[in-house]
Amino acid sequence: LALYFSLGDWGWHDGKNPDLLKKQLTELLTHYGPIEYLWLDVAAGDGGLPYAETVKHVRSLQPSCLTGFNVTGISSPAAKAPGDPGDLLLCEEGLPAPYEGPGAREFAKPISGQWFYHADNQNLKMPAETIYYLYRGAEMFGNLFSLDVGPDENGNLRPQDLQAMRQ
Repeated sequence: LALYFSLGDWGWHDGKNPDLLKKQLTELLTHYGPIEYLWLDVAAGDGGLPYAETVKHVRSLQPSCLTGFNVTGISSPAAKAPGDPGDLLLCEEGLPAPYEGPGAREFAKPISGQWFYHADNQNLKMPAETIYYLYRGAEMFGNLFSLDVGPDENGNLRPQDLQAMRQ
């Protein structure tokens, strides 16, 4: 299981609440079993907690959980930002560019063609398209592939998303 987490909550007045951020991370990392890695989005800021402190908190709860900070923007294969102690280079909605440097590289595609949950979205990726991205990413030295599926407000997945993943 890999999870997406926005460090700077879009609903907070100033986007910064380090105590709440730690509480949310604690819930995610102690109630749902082993978490392989966290995709940490900083589009709305760092939540008031420096990256290194975020990683330290994650490791205190799940020592083997990998972390990556989405600081490079959409489809960017750029190197990690200065001061980013994460384990992963992230590629959002795109394929990794050729890269043979150290560390893991992760890229993600939403199964429904959209990030997050949308009840009426019928734009599912076909199995052949998903396999294409998996193979293409491996050719570019990407070694983690996330197939994004957004749960609804109750944590449930849509039947059509489950069926697409089975295929």
